[in-house]
Amino acid sequence: MQLFNRSLTHVLFGFCSFSIRHSSKTVPVLTLFTKTNCSLCDKAKEAFFNSPLSAKVKLEQVWIDQAQNQQWFDVYQFDIPVFHLNGKYLMRHQFVEKILEEKLSSIK
Repeated sequence: MQLFNRSLTHVLFGFCSFSIRHSSKTVPVLTLFTKTNCSLCDKAKEAFFNSPLSAKVKLEQVWIDQAQNQQWFDVYQFDIPVFHLNGKYLMRHQFVEKILEEKLSSIK
């Protein structure tokens, strides 16, 4: 029984240390500026989720047609969908996997 307890402790410790290392890694944030009833936005979002790169970033959406996002509506009302990566402009009108892939490889 003592051997089992040591093994279990080692497994749990190893798991915890792995989790700590993993959680300390910063995941890039891809922001999608969108609005209600935007078919281009829906297509861009679908293309993003169908891309293997979707597992490498965290997607956040900003709904420009909500009152608290008026400043983004003023900037992007005719250009959505628009994507930012880590707060910087990346692309607009569609999701282009190659653009995101190149940018992600440059920030590693």
